[in-house]
Amino acid sequence: MKEKAIVIKTGEILDIENHWLTKKMTLSINMPDDMDIEIREKIENYISEFEIKEVNPKEHKDGHHYILSDGKEYMREDLIIGVDYIREYKLKNIL
Repeated sequence: MKEKAIVIKTGEILDIENHWLTKKMTLSINMPDDMDIEIREKIENYISEFEIKEVNPKEHKDGHHYILSDGKEYMREDLIIGVDYIREYKLKNIL
């Protein structure tokens, strides 16, 4: 049985087809000043190959991403996940 999620905006209950987490990180490497210049240049050239610049940072927003059975992508804050949490959410909205 697939896990369920309710879309808060529409109230639709859908199956979760896919889920992943995006977390952006920064990595800093401090190299000793007395390091062999040849090795230092190789490392610096290697590091510069991995610099990634986001074209559209909103597309790769940090957090949990879900694709539901309607084929659309949602962020965790737009959903209630899990049958128990959906039931609790619906009961609170009835009261």
